[in-house]
Amino acid sequence: PPSPPPSPPPPEPCKVCAYIGVELVNDVTLFNFTIIEKCNMVVTIVTANITAVAKQVNAVLLPNFPVDYTCSETIIKVCSTFASEADGAKLQPYITTLAQSWVPLVYDTSSCPPYLTPYVGLAKVGGDGFWPDIPPSCLSAELYLTCTFKPPQFPKCKCDKRRGATPFAALPVITAGPGRRSNTRLYCFQLKIVHPTINPDSKCGRSEYMSKAEFWANDNLRRNVRGIGIQPSNASSLDFISPAWGAIGDQTLKATNLNWSRSQVNGAKICLELDSGVDLTSFCLTETNTCWLNLFDLDKDCCPVYSAATL
Repeated sequence: PPSPPPSPPPPEPCKVCAYIGVELVNDVTLFNFTIIEKCNMVVTIVTANITAVAKQVNAVLLPNFPVDYTCSETIIKVCSTFASEADGAKLQPYITTLAQSWVPLVYDTSSCPPYLTPYVGLAKVGGDGFWPDIPPSCLSAELYLTCTFKPPQFPKCKCDKRRGATPFAALPVITAGPGRRSNTRLYCFQLKIVHPTINPDSKCGRSEYMSKAEFWANDNLRRNVRGIGIQPSNASSLDFISPAWGAIGDQTLKATNLNWSRSQVNGAKICLELDSGVDLTSFCLTETNTCWLNLFDLDKDCCPVYSAATL
């Protein structure tokens, strides 16, 4: 009798990789945001999610020990291998919903801190490649999220509030630490000199001295500000001055009479010393850890507004 036909070869396995991270879309960044410290957390969650949904839809996953992943400053890549393309495709109805839950692991869309403004958050699912060149696979998804927020009606005076109007800028990150007493905390804003992006040859663009900084702050918490620490770049330590406030209702805390030159501004620090019981969410009137400040030239015609948040 004729020999039976050879059995068909087993289907080819299908490798699928999820790429989760952030991408810089605006060249003007004052702070390089990184997600690398979130690597293990993201890898664990993505692997658990894929495993759970595969089980739910009876898709066969090949053993994956150790977990196949790589992490960089801006992209976390996590891979799984299905027994066949048909197995991987069973997850297609669920993969976009999963991707929507993955992006906030690295890109905080709930509070949108200002250091994320130059970036988009993303999740992409496809084959095994090197970002951003991702080959197709048996499972696909692509998702981008963007943080946007409106600045408050601040400051109250008439002046050029646009970022980049003058050379004076604030980094988008606040560093927190112990205050001078056991019951106070310091919240420090770092200043930097930048190339004016609006019009370098204008009066604002040519500003040589920064006269003061003002913060959008809660009038009702005036008594909880214990001092303002100032440290131009040529000083070795913080010097504390008394806080000044605008009129009741202006919600404006002021660090006045600074009159720093460009070189003194570049690398300077301004620190708010608050009672430990007061957090930035209530003090800065944003319901998040974001605070708004503006930096004035000598004539107070130029007052670019910046925002910063704790990491």
